[in-house]
Amino acid sequence: MPHKPYFALLDALARRLRGIDPAAFSQAQSLVIGGRRIDFSLEPDPHDEAESRLVLRSEVVNLSEPASEALCHQLLRANNLWAGTCGATLGLRGDNVVIASETARLGSLNPERLARLLSSLRDQAQAWAVELTTTPVEHAPLHQRA
Repeated sequence: MPHKPYFALLDALARRLRGIDPAAFSQAQSLVIGGRRIDFSLEPDPHDEAESRLVLRSEVVNLSEPASEALCHQLLRANNLWAGTCGATLGLRGDNVVIASETARLGSLNPERLARLLSSLRDQAQAWAVELTTTPVEHAPLHQRA
């Protein structure tokens, strides 16, 4: 089976989390944790399966209108050295959906570490959903760190 380590990790995670059907999870490659859907995907490395990347994505907020330049700057500032995201990356899917994503080398993961990544991504997505829906976007220019 192609990507056997990836699917073995998903199976082990499903068994660790309990109450999740491993076969259905492997098929869907998506979980809802704390009310947040997190999608899984694999970016395979053709030379070394352990170097393949597991990508986790979660919608943060669906904007009522396309993202403004100020909002894009706010996302860039948050992503700068992951200072505002605890290792996740914020971005846009299309013009209206803010997403949070996290990537990890497949060979570095076990079910416990993956569960922690899921929890962290869920927390970041929730925190940024609150931030982006309750706090006015700053119109200050983008300042990058050296």
